[in-house]
Amino acid sequence: MRTYLIFFFVLLFSYSIVAQKWQYLNQEPTGNQLNDILSMDENVWFAVGELGTILKTTDGGETWIHLNSGTTKDLHSIFFQDSQVGYVVGGNEILKTVDGGDSWTKQTVPGYSNYYCIYFPSLMVGYVTGDNRILKTIDGGNNWNQIAAGPLDTRHSVLFLNPDTGFVTGQSYGGGYYENN
Repeated sequence: MRTYLIFFFVLLFSYSIVAQKWQYLNQEPTGNQLNDILSMDENVWFAVGELGTILKTTDGGETWIHLNSGTTKDLHSIFFQDSQVGYVVGGNEILKTVDGGDSWTKQTVPGYSNYYCIYFPSLMVGYVTGDNRILKTIDGGNNWNQIAAGPLDTRHSVLFLNPDTGFVTGQSYGGGYYENN
């Protein structure tokens, strides 16, 4: 009996610790699904999601403002190089800001794909993954070119250790990953 009581109190105490760490924040100004979040520092955060949603907070998440993305595509990934220059991908679009998210412009990209993730290992070199391609820029996002994409059919995420060595996760009739080196 004593063992059950100890287990019950440990379980109750553990639940109360976990419950206190997460807090539901009102989804205003949107009820759209959010797909990615990025922290610039403890106060400035961005979130992206369905129907071109880009949200920004400057008070650690207490309040959020809706930024005009200029698109209705579902956005999947956000990456900022510094406090002003950032990128968002979703649908068949790559969006760029040079003013901390106040305005976004569409980048010219070759072909058509649904894009899921963006990552810049340096200021000039960046990668975007999509359904049937990987794009690379070597000039800070001004031009994007398709590169060898490996055996995956859909590429969901990308992370690079340096401008030439990185990893892509995705799906290929059973999943897997591909290393570019």
